[in-house]
Amino acid sequence: PDGSMEEEQLAPSFANREEQEAYIRSWLAEEAGMPEEAKELNIVFYPARYHKYYNSIFALGEICDLIPDEAADVCFLEEPEHLNWYR
Repeated sequence: PDGSMEEEQLAPSFANREEQEAYIRSWLAEEAGMPEEAKELNIVFYPARYHKYYNSIFALGEICDLIPDEAADVCFLEEPEHLNWYR
C-alpha cells in the first residue's frame, strides 16, 4: 500500500441506515460517555451522493427543508466543517 486515498478507508461504511444509526448511538453512549443522549437523539438522514473524485458526500437538495419548523432546535453533524445549520 502506498497510502493513497483509494487504498485507505477513512471512515466506516454501512450496509443501511439502521446499521449507521446503531453505530452513531453506540459511539455516543460508549466513546462520548452520553448514554441517555444516545437513546433520545433524533437522527435524520438526508438524500446525498458520494463523489469519489472529491472523496466527499454532497447533499441532494436543501437539508434544512427536511426539518419542520416545530422540530427545529439543534442539528449535530459528524463533520461540521462541511455543513452547519443553526436556527
